[in-house]
Amino acid sequence: MSLLPRLLTMSLLSLVLAGCFHTELGSSVTGARVTVTDLRSGESIEDGLTSLTEEGFIATRSQDEFDELNDLAKLLYLGNFFVDGKAYDPEIWYLITARGGADIDVDSNFVIDAKPATEVNGLWHALITGRQLRNGNFVISPITEALYQLLKAELDVLDNTQLRSRLNQLSAEILGDVNNDERVNYVDALKWTTIAHKPLYLRDFSQVDALAQAIRDGANQTTLSALAQDMFAEPAPDALQYYQQNVSAPIVQTLCVRCHMPGGSAPNSGSALVLVTNNTANFQEKNHQNFQDFRDQLPASRDLSDWVTGKASGQISHGGGRQLVPGSQELENLETYLNLLE
Repeated sequence: MSLLPRLLTMSLLSLVLAGCFHTELGSSVTGARVTVTDLRSGESIEDGLTSLTEEGFIATRSQDEFDELNDLAKLLYLGNFFVDGKAYDPEIWYLITARGGADIDVDSNFVIDAKPATEVNGLWHALITGRQLRNGNFVISPITEALYQLLKAELDVLDNTQLRSRLNQLSAEILGDVNNDERVNYVDALKWTTIAHKPLYLRDFSQVDALAQAIRDGANQTTLSALAQDMFAEPAPDALQYYQQNVSAPIVQTLCVRCHMPGGSAPNSGSALVLVTNNTANFQEKNHQNFQDFRDQLPASRDLSDWVTGKASGQISHGGGRQLVPGSQELENLETYLNLLE
């Protein structure tokens, strides 16, 4: 979605969600059953809430009004629900739980899927304060579920200040500034929606899709927890960049090319790994590619990292003998790089 449509969508979203809440996975989830409990005591504060369905919209508004809306506007309305704000203490933390319903835009393309919509078999959550429940305009999403999964084992030991701090910290690891207040904290996680903020998820969006799908499938808590952990894991470094910074000069150019250069003793003895020296144009990119070509020539039963590091450390017979000491930082760096290629 380009900038102008996204800004218009965000403005409309604020108007539609004013004072209410929204359930979503791929996008809006209609007919979800929603409960709100006191986070600390588990006491049920509101039960039996349901996110807005097409039938509910038509019953309270009209068929004609519904038909006049485009798909994006329908997605902004459907999936909404209201709470009784007066029922909540502003200083207390609560837990919103949504379960079931139907995801009406699974692939998050802002076009409502053909009926029947995709059934949701699981449940997802949002940690929220009473003040936020009174104000409304928040979203229960895979982002809030991921944060809940990460912290649920700590909830009994975190006081309210610590809980807020952890939520702020974790939100800033994966999100941009959703609400345009020039800072990133848990409010951004509660405001985040695929409809307007998909680009502000800073990591691989397939991770969000995977968690949403697991919720739709009714996956167990172990699976949901693992998928949430994946969303916060440090992304793997770029293999070429890692090679350039940690492998090329101290290992390949210092040790390997003496034998593995074209015409060197290694290729003359039948080695398929041929590396160029640093007087060759784009030598780092070429050697990075040469390692990939070598990987592709290995038998399926042979692990690239184990084979090359075994040769370099002398644990596998190697015409050049031991070049790297087992346990050394250089050997660890070589192993890390080769694992990035696998």
